[in-house]
Amino acid sequence: MKQQKTLKLPIFCLIYLGVVIFCIVADQLTKIWIYDNLLNGGNGPSVQIIGKFLQFSPVLNRGAAFGIGNSQASDIVFFVVTVVGIPVFCYLLLRARTRSVLSQISFAMIIGGTIGNAIDRATYATEGTFFSGGVRDFISFSIFPPVFNVADMCLTFGVFMAIAAIIWFDPDSLVKILMEERAQAVANKANATDGAVLTDDTTQPTDVAAVANDTQVATDDTTTIQTETPDENDTTN
Repeated sequence: MKQQKTLKLPIFCLIYLGVVIFCIVADQLTKIWIYDNLLNGGNGPSVQIIGKFLQFSPVLNRGAAFGIGNSQASDIVFFVVTVVGIPVFCYLLLRARTRSVLSQISFAMIIGGTIGNAIDRATYATEGTFFSGGVRDFISFSIFPPVFNVADMCLTFGVFMAIAAIIWFDPDSLVKILMEERAQAVANKANATDGAVLTDDTTQPTDVAAVANDTQVATDDTTTIQTETPDENDTTN
């Protein structure tokens, strides 16, 4: 298996901390610029960007990404998921230090997207209770009904990139493991075939030696017979 180059831990943390911060800043700036200003804090009309195909439509989402689980009862659930999820994803990011760059970027994007939406939940309170805020969504495609934001994009792309890394790009990806197992099986089969050929080649000289021994025995027998045949002169006398 090919050895993956590993960055030193401080450099690794600095690089992917930058990726996480970039995702958070991009999410929050677009929400401030588009949702708060362009869409008047959710009170303004939708803005068409590419006709009806792409629009900015303000939605204050109290559920998960793309509006899933939109209810008041979900507040505590999302709080627990956020509190537990961020340390878990940080651990997976550190663990990915020995894996592919794609895997590393994916977990950094997931962390950034999770924190981006968590900031909205903590600051845009709608019920006056802890972590009861809504998430500012505004990106709307006509072919994709749910309205979402940049944090949702980071989460979604991060998940798909992590899956792709696990299947194809990591040093111990499923595809690479299968290819190595197949190559090993072919090599074992080739070695077994070569061993059988060598065995046949070793057996052949033994057979020749046996024939030579048989020929020698026959020669000795003939010599013995010739020795034991009486001389004609002796018979005549």
